[in-house]
Amino acid sequence: MNDNAKTRAQLIEEINTLHKNAAAMEGAHQEAEDTLEQLEVAISRANKMAFETENARLELNQIFDTVADGMCLINKDFILIRINAAFSKQFETTKEEALGKHCFEVIGSVLCKTPDCPVTRILNGKERVETDVEQTNHKGKRIPCILTATAFRDLEGYVFGALTIFKDITERKQAEEERIQREKLQGIIEMAGAVCHELNQPLQVVSGYSEILLLSIDQEDPLYTKVKTVKEQIEKIGEITKKLIGTTRYETKDYLEGKIVDIDKASGA
Repeated sequence: MNDNAKTRAQLIEEINTLHKNAAAMEGAHQEAEDTLEQLEVAISRANKMAFETENARLELNQIFDTVADGMCLINKDFILIRINAAFSKQFETTKEEALGKHCFEVIGSVLCKTPDCPVTRILNGKERVETDVEQTNHKGKRIPCILTATAFRDLEGYVFGALTIFKDITERKQAEEERIQREKLQGIIEMAGAVCHELNQPLQVVSGYSEILLLSIDQEDPLYTKVKTVKEQIEKIGEITKKLIGTTRYETKDYLEGKIVDIDKASGA
Protein backbone atom coordinates (compact mmCIF):
# COMPACT_ATOMS: atom_id res chain seq x y z
CA MET A 1 0.00 0.00 0.00
CA ASN A 2 2.76 2.33 0.88
CA ASP A 3 4.61 1.33 -2.28
CA ASN A 4 1.55 2.08 -4.40
CA ALA A 5 1.13 5.47 -2.77
CA LYS A 6 4.74 6.24 -3.37
CA THR A 7 4.53 5.18 -6.99
CA ARG A 8 1.43 7.31 -7.52
CA ALA A 9 3.14 10.31 -5.93
CA GLN A 10 6.14 9.84 -8.18
CA LEU A 11 3.93 9.58 -11.23
CA ILE A 12 2.11 12.75 -10.29
CA GLU A 13 5.43 14.52 -9.74
CA GLU A 14 6.76 13.30 -13.08
CA ILE A 15 3.56 14.37 -14.82
CA ASN A 16 3.83 17.80 -13.20
CA THR A 17 7.46 18.00 -14.30
CA LEU A 18 6.48 17.04 -17.82
CA HIS A 19 3.81 19.77 -17.82
CA LYS A 20 6.35 22.29 -16.58
CA ASN A 21 8.86 21.21 -19.22
CA ALA A 22 6.18 21.35 -21.87
CA ALA A 23 5.22 24.85 -20.74
CA ALA A 24 8.87 25.86 -20.74
CA MET A 25 9.36 24.41 -24.19
CA GLU A 26 6.26 26.20 -25.42
CA GLY A 27 7.60 29.43 -23.95
CA ALA A 28 10.98 28.83 -25.55
CA HIS A 29 9.29 28.05 -28.83
CA GLN A 30 7.23 31.24 -28.62
CA GLU A 31 10.34 33.19 -27.70
CA ALA A 32 12.15 31.67 -30.68
CA GLU A 33 9.24 32.59 -32.94
CA ASP A 34 9.27 36.17 -31.59
CA THR A 35 13.03 36.38 -32.11
CA LEU A 36 12.67 35.01 -35.62
CA GLU A 37 9.94 37.54 -36.36
CA GLN A 38 12.12 40.36 -35.02
CA LEU A 39 15.01 39.06 -37.12
CA GLU A 40 12.82 38.95 -40.22
CA VAL A 41 11.69 42.54 -39.56
CA ALA A 42 15.30 43.62 -39.08
CA ILE A 43 16.36 41.86 -42.29
CA SER A 44 13.44 43.46 -44.12
CA ARG A 45 14.42 46.88 -42.84
CA ALA A 46 18.05 46.28 -43.72
CA ASN A 47 17.08 45.18 -47.23
CA LYS A 48 14.87 48.25 -47.59
CA MET A 49 17.65 50.54 -46.39
CA ALA A 50 20.12 48.85 -48.74
CA PHE A 51 17.64 49.21 -51.60
CA GLU A 52 17.04 52.88 -50.76
CA THR A 53 20.79 53.46 -50.41
CA GLU A 54 21.44 51.84 -53.77
CA ASN A 55 18.65 53.87 -55.36
CA ALA A 56 20.07 57.03 -53.83
CA ARG A 57 23.53 56.12 -55.13
CA LEU A 58 22.19 55.45 -58.63
CA GLU A 59 20.18 58.67 -58.55
CA LEU A 60 23.23 60.63 -57.40
CA ASN A 61 25.35 59.05 -60.14
CA GLN A 62 22.72 59.88 -62.73
CA ILE A 63 22.51 63.50 -61.58
CA PHE A 64 26.32 63.79 -61.48
CA ASP A 65 26.72 62.40 -64.98
CA THR A 66 23.87 64.34 -66.61
CA VAL A 67 24.57 67.81 -65.20
CA ALA A 68 25.30 70.21 -68.07
CA ASP A 69 28.24 71.87 -66.31
CA GLY A 70 31.60 70.23 -65.73
CA MET A 71 31.87 68.66 -62.28
CA CYS A 72 34.72 66.98 -60.47
CA LEU A 73 35.56 65.69 -57.01
CA ILE A 74 39.00 66.67 -55.72
CA ASN A 75 40.38 65.14 -52.52
CA LYS A 76 42.49 66.87 -49.88
CA ASP A 77 45.65 65.86 -51.76
CA PHE A 78 44.39 67.75 -54.84
CA ILE A 79 43.84 64.49 -56.72
CA LEU A 80 40.94 64.17 -59.17
CA ILE A 81 38.92 61.16 -58.02
CA ARG A 82 35.78 61.68 -60.06
CA ILE A 83 34.66 63.67 -63.12
CA ASN A 84 31.43 63.78 -65.10
CA ALA A 85 30.81 63.61 -68.85
CA ALA A 86 30.42 67.38 -69.15
CA PHE A 87 33.84 67.87 -67.52
CA SER A 88 35.44 65.51 -70.06
CA LYS A 89 33.89 67.40 -72.95
CA GLN A 90 34.54 70.85 -71.51
CA PHE A 91 38.23 70.25 -70.83
CA GLU A 92 38.83 67.79 -73.69
CA THR A 93 39.94 64.88 -71.51
CA THR A 94 38.83 61.40 -70.51
CA LYS A 95 38.44 59.66 -67.17
CA GLU A 96 41.47 57.52 -67.97
CA GLU A 97 43.57 60.65 -68.62
CA ALA A 98 42.30 62.73 -65.69
CA LEU A 99 41.55 60.49 -62.72
CA GLY A 100 44.41 60.00 -60.30
CA LYS A 101 46.20 63.16 -61.44
CA HIS A 102 46.55 66.44 -59.59
CA CYS A 103 43.80 68.88 -60.52
CA PHE A 104 46.34 71.53 -61.58
CA GLU A 105 47.79 69.08 -64.12
CA VAL A 106 44.43 68.76 -65.88
CA ILE A 107 42.74 72.14 -65.30
CA GLY A 108 45.30 74.73 -64.31
CA SER A 109 44.73 78.41 -63.56
CA VAL A 110 46.51 81.39 -62.02
CA LEU A 111 44.96 80.39 -58.68
CA CYS A 112 46.68 77.01 -58.55
CA LYS A 113 49.22 76.50 -55.74
CA THR A 114 48.27 79.85 -54.15
CA PRO A 115 46.27 80.67 -51.00
CA ASP A 116 43.40 81.75 -53.30
CA CYS A 117 43.02 78.24 -54.73
CA PRO A 118 39.32 77.30 -54.16
CA VAL A 119 40.22 73.80 -52.91
CA THR A 120 42.79 75.25 -50.49
CA ARG A 121 40.19 77.69 -49.18
CA ILE A 122 37.72 74.81 -48.68
CA LEU A 123 40.34 72.77 -46.79
CA ASN A 124 41.03 75.86 -44.65
CA GLY A 125 37.43 76.04 -43.48
CA LYS A 126 35.32 77.66 -46.19
CA GLU A 127 32.06 75.85 -46.91
CA ARG A 128 31.58 77.35 -50.36
CA VAL A 129 33.77 79.34 -52.76
CA GLU A 130 32.66 80.99 -56.01
CA THR A 131 34.91 82.92 -58.37
CA ASP A 132 35.43 83.84 -62.02
CA VAL A 133 38.57 82.21 -63.37
CA GLU A 134 40.15 81.29 -66.69
CA GLN A 135 40.97 77.58 -66.66
CA THR A 136 43.57 76.10 -68.99
CA ASN A 137 43.23 72.48 -70.08
CA HIS A 138 46.16 70.13 -70.72
CA LYS A 139 46.21 71.23 -74.37
CA GLY A 140 46.69 74.88 -73.43
CA LYS A 141 43.16 75.96 -74.35
CA ARG A 142 41.82 78.74 -72.13
CA ILE A 143 38.23 78.47 -70.92
CA PRO A 144 36.60 81.28 -68.89
CA CYS A 145 34.48 79.76 -66.11
CA ILE A 146 32.48 80.51 -63.01
CA LEU A 147 34.03 78.07 -60.52
CA THR A 148 31.95 76.95 -57.54
CA ALA A 149 33.61 74.73 -54.93
CA THR A 150 31.71 73.15 -52.02
CA ALA A 151 33.09 71.24 -49.05
CA PHE A 152 32.69 67.47 -49.48
CA ARG A 153 32.52 65.50 -46.21
CA ASP A 154 32.94 61.83 -45.31
CA LEU A 155 30.50 59.82 -43.18
CA GLU A 156 32.04 61.17 -39.98
CA GLY A 157 31.64 64.76 -41.10
CA TYR A 158 35.28 65.50 -41.84
CA VAL A 159 36.11 67.49 -44.98
CA PHE A 160 37.31 64.98 -47.52
CA GLY A 161 37.86 67.42 -50.38
CA ALA A 162 35.87 69.71 -52.66
CA LEU A 163 33.05 69.17 -55.14
CA THR A 164 33.84 71.64 -57.89
CA ILE A 165 31.56 72.88 -60.68
CA PHE A 166 32.81 74.75 -63.75
CA LYS A 167 30.25 76.82 -65.66
CA ASP A 168 31.64 77.70 -69.08
CA ILE A 169 31.01 81.42 -69.73
CA THR A 170 32.84 81.64 -73.07
CA GLU A 171 29.71 82.80 -74.88
CA ARG A 172 28.96 85.37 -72.18
CA LYS A 173 32.53 86.69 -72.38
CA GLN A 174 32.25 86.92 -76.17
CA ALA A 175 28.95 88.79 -75.87
CA GLU A 176 30.54 91.19 -73.34
CA GLU A 177 33.50 91.74 -75.67
CA GLU A 178 31.17 92.42 -78.58
CA ARG A 179 29.23 94.90 -76.45
CA ILE A 180 32.44 96.66 -75.46
CA GLN A 181 33.52 96.82 -79.10
CA ARG A 182 30.14 98.29 -80.09
CA GLU A 183 30.42 100.90 -77.35
CA LYS A 184 33.95 101.77 -78.43
CA LEU A 185 32.82 102.02 -82.05
CA GLN A 186 29.91 104.25 -81.09
CA GLY A 187 32.31 106.49 -79.16
CA ILE A 188 34.68 106.66 -82.11
CA ILE A 189 31.88 107.47 -84.55
CA GLU A 190 30.55 110.23 -82.33
CA MET A 191 34.02 111.68 -81.78
CA ALA A 192 34.87 111.41 -85.47
CA GLY A 193 31.68 113.18 -86.43
CA ALA A 194 32.36 116.00 -84.00
CA VAL A 195 36.01 116.38 -85.13
CA CYS A 196 35.11 116.33 -88.81
CA HIS A 197 32.36 118.89 -88.28
CA GLU A 198 34.81 121.23 -86.53
CA LEU A 199 37.56 120.70 -89.10
CA ASN A 200 35.56 120.99 -92.32
CA GLN A 201 34.82 124.71 -92.14
CA PRO A 202 38.39 125.91 -91.46
CA LEU A 203 39.68 123.42 -94.04
CA GLN A 204 37.36 124.87 -96.65
CA VAL A 205 38.57 128.38 -95.80
CA VAL A 206 42.27 127.42 -95.96
CA SER A 207 41.67 125.40 -99.14
CA GLY A 208 39.89 128.35 -100.75
CA TYR A 209 42.67 130.81 -99.90
CA SER A 210 45.35 128.40 -101.11
CA GLU A 211 43.49 128.07 -104.42
CA ILE A 212 43.38 131.87 -104.75
CA LEU A 213 47.08 132.09 -103.98
CA LEU A 214 47.92 129.51 -106.61
CA LEU A 215 45.97 131.49 -109.20
CA SER A 216 47.74 134.72 -108.25
CA ILE A 217 51.30 133.39 -108.07
CA ASP A 218 53.43 132.65 -111.06
CA GLN A 219 54.31 128.96 -111.34
CA GLU A 220 57.97 129.90 -111.54
CA ASP A 221 57.75 131.63 -108.19
CA PRO A 222 59.31 129.54 -105.35
CA LEU A 223 56.18 130.20 -103.25
CA TYR A 224 54.00 128.43 -105.79
CA THR A 225 55.38 124.99 -104.93
CA LYS A 226 54.99 125.62 -101.20
CA VAL A 227 51.39 126.83 -101.53
CA LYS A 228 50.62 123.87 -103.76
CA THR A 229 52.03 121.52 -101.08
CA VAL A 230 49.82 123.21 -98.49
CA LYS A 231 46.75 122.70 -100.69
CA GLU A 232 47.64 119.04 -101.28
CA GLN A 233 47.98 118.44 -97.53
CA ILE A 234 44.65 120.15 -96.92
CA GLU A 235 43.05 117.82 -99.46
CA LYS A 236 44.70 114.88 -97.67
CA ILE A 237 43.20 116.03 -94.39
CA GLY A 238 39.86 116.18 -96.19
CA GLU A 239 40.25 112.53 -97.23
CA ILE A 240 41.04 111.60 -93.64
CA THR A 241 37.88 113.31 -92.38
CA LYS A 242 35.84 111.35 -94.96
CA LYS A 243 37.32 108.11 -93.64
CA LEU A 244 36.55 109.15 -90.08
CA ILE A 245 32.93 109.85 -90.97
CA GLY A 246 32.78 106.44 -92.71
CA THR A 247 33.98 104.47 -89.64
CA THR A 248 31.98 101.23 -89.39
CA ARG A 249 34.05 99.00 -87.08
CA TYR A 250 36.63 99.12 -84.32
CA GLU A 251 40.12 98.34 -85.59
CA THR A 252 43.45 99.27 -83.98
CA LYS A 253 47.12 99.23 -84.83
CA ASP A 254 50.30 99.44 -82.80
CA TYR A 255 51.63 102.94 -82.20
CA LEU A 256 54.72 103.58 -80.11
CA GLU A 257 54.04 101.68 -76.84
CA GLY A 258 50.27 101.57 -77.23
CA LYS A 259 47.52 101.29 -79.83
CA ILE A 260 45.55 103.75 -81.93
CA VAL A 261 42.53 103.43 -84.18
CA ASP A 262 43.47 102.15 -87.66
CA ILE A 263 41.44 104.63 -89.74
CA ASP A 264 41.97 102.78 -93.02
CA LYS A 265 40.72 99.43 -91.64
CA ALA A 266 37.96 100.96 -89.50
CA SER A 267 36.47 102.98 -92.35
CA GLY A 268 34.04 101.60 -94.88
CA ALA A 269 34.68 104.58 -97.15
